[in-house]
Amino acid sequence: MTREETFDVVIIGAGHNGTSTAAYLAKSGLSVCVLEERPECGGGQETAEPIAGVRIQPHAIANYGGSAPGWEQLELWKYGFRMDWDPRTEVELNTDRYIFTRDGLSKVTEKDMMGWAKISCMLAGNDAFRDLMRATFWCPPHPPEVELDEYNIPFMQVYKQYEPDVWTRELLEMTMFDLMDEYLDTEPFKVTQAYIALSSGAHGHMEGVAIPAMCSSATVMPPAIAKPVAARGNMHGYFHALFRCATAHGAVFRACCPVEEIIISNGRATGVRISDDSTYGPKVIHARKAVISAAHIKHTFLNMIGPRHLDAGFLQRIKDLSLKGGSLFMSHYLTHEEFRYREKYRLPPPNDQFTGAFFNMESREIYFKNVENVLGRQENLTLSPDEAMWGMVAASLYDPTNPQCTRPGQHINGPLWMMVPTPEYNVDGMDAMDKENEKQRWAEFMRASLSCIVENLDDDNLIRMFTDSPTNRRCATPACSVDRGTGSAATVTSGGTNDPARALTQPRAGHRGALPGAPVVVAPRWPVPDGGRLQPDAHPHRGRGGRTGRLVVRLALVHPHRGQALGSRMERGARPFRGGLSTPSRHLGQPAQPHSNEPIERTPAGSTADPSEGHPRCRRNW
Repeated sequence: MTREETFDVVIIGAGHNGTSTAAYLAKSGLSVCVLEERPECGGGQETAEPIAGVRIQPHAIANYGGSAPGWEQLELWKYGFRMDWDPRTEVELNTDRYIFTRDGLSKVTEKDMMGWAKISCMLAGNDAFRDLMRATFWCPPHPPEVELDEYNIPFMQVYKQYEPDVWTRELLEMTMFDLMDEYLDTEPFKVTQAYIALSSGAHGHMEGVAIPAMCSSATVMPPAIAKPVAARGNMHGYFHALFRCATAHGAVFRACCPVEEIIISNGRATGVRISDDSTYGPKVIHARKAVISAAHIKHTFLNMIGPRHLDAGFLQRIKDLSLKGGSLFMSHYLTHEEFRYREKYRLPPPNDQFTGAFFNMESREIYFKNVENVLGRQENLTLSPDEAMWGMVAASLYDPTNPQCTRPGQHINGPLWMMVPTPEYNVDGMDAMDKENEKQRWAEFMRASLSCIVENLDDDNLIRMFTDSPTNRRCATPACSVDRGTGSAATVTSGGTNDPARALTQPRAGHRGALPGAPVVVAPRWPVPDGGRLQPDAHPHRGRGGRTGRLVVRLALVHPHRGQALGSRMERGARPFRGGLSTPSRHLGQPAQPHSNEPIERTPAGSTADPSEGHPRCRRNW
């Protein structure tokens, strides 16, 4: 009989959240076992190659965490991570920018750019932007007994220090549109920023969400990153460095090990039971301190814990939970010729290269039409193709040394992502986008919408179109591949495990074993790599700076908009993480200092330089 194993912490799911948590906990000296049901770890950071020489990104594209403390805390440059730019190099302000509307291009004005730079603290010095991002997304929560106000919410203190004329209590009551109406100029630029925040998980149209929503958009813009796809080797390359960091500190990863049950004893999680057909011998793995689930919250509570350990009222709350966070439907396009903009979207050479787009960003009316469809009615899109809002990454934005397509005479562009209802909450059922002929209909809808700005998306140019619904990516089922001119569907190997339900509790990494018993910590998969611990999606609780309550809960779930614990009470004595890593604890905004036994000269995180060259450690030009 195979022996059972025991670790301090067992983590379910080896996507970004599970692996980041493993890296922090292992670096803190805990023994960690990470269980992944698929043959490969990585989750939403997967890069797929559906046909030889063609790479697609069915999940995460942008590296949101450019200013996250994880680069310093986890020292990812030691484990092979490089960005495609030097963070010490200043990013030039691009004054020739345009927004895509149905009527053509809308020029971004100087007031737009300077207003955006002001509210994101880009004008206040290199440290200000970084500190604002960290104060919004990467800081411990206050104890629950502390009443939060404009004097102790971290991002408010950043404004008070760097932009005192922006600091006002009204920031805590504003919508993102209220904030932008005060500082920005053109409507299309405002709508674009609101849509970027929305597709990143922050509902900027809600009151009290102005700053977290604005920061959700700012994290994917300079000076956070130089390109939307900054991680060289794409997002999966970033994951490899994260994975190597976790294993270097002793974390154990086991693939092909789906978890069937979280074992509960006396109201506490004490381990997991993996399926009989898993590739690993021990079917029971015990946890001394915590079981952390980086799977979907419904699957965690309804299936892995179940009615034997939870009361009917709590289970019904889980079943009724509607996160309204939205999901993304993705598509990629393999063509003979590079895409060409239609005449009214074309700039004079040399700026006429296809660089993707955000469309259709003309008005708040269009924005709210899409929001009503996806988050209000929660049904498949009923808009016309020219009303649907979407964003698209072009191949030209990737590092030329790491091209997306290496097939001669062919080009791959994408993903084009469009917000759709989260499958669990779609009024037509979880398989509403995956029923017979539905993928084909979605593919044609997205193609028609892209054709609003691209003139050569005809059958003669299009070789193949790859589409991924949210269910495809989560369940690792094959993507739909539509061949040129035939309209027939074939299957290709693609997809992954991204779960875009975002407004949940995230794991608090770094405890040194102060947890009594082994509470369950619920963490969703979120396609926002950050290298550190990212706050829950900037679904900010009004006046609370985008933070939930205590993150360590006992069979509890945090309300996505009120920060209130539903179900069982908080674990007695559990305290939020306040340091405890091998890097020194530090106050928000102060850069991590090198260990006393480390050389002062080393390659900065994200540098393109060879670590052996001994570049001096310097402050990043955020």
